[in-house]
Amino acid sequence: MALSILALWVLLLLYLYREAGWMPAPALFTLPIFFFSLAIWGLVAAVRDEPVKLILAGVLSFVPIGLYLLFMPGFARWIGILDLGLVGVGVALLRETGQADAHAPPEAPPGPAAGLT
Repeated sequence: MALSILALWVLLLLYLYREAGWMPAPALFTLPIFFFSLAIWGLVAAVRDEPVKLILAGVLSFVPIGLYLLFMPGFARWIGILDLGLVGVGVALLRETGQADAHAPPEAPPGPAAGLT
């Protein structure tokens, strides 16, 4: 999903540059760099199996830009949908690791120290 978000941001950036006559406002250049970095952070968190960082990357990229793009017509709405997907996958991974910890056998209580019997 993070790779798709990167590709969609590139498409959106090229689309907006073309619409602005290749002379965009400075925010059009700096804002996608921030969201590129968030998507890369989400990609690294997914590869490293770090669900909390994946959730944070999804939430930070969804609020407010992903929410705004969710209601835009065309391909840009997929950025918001995939941001929600990152959050969903992060929550699923977090629940999976929580269930794995819950089903782990309890540790045995410490026994008497060796040599003091």
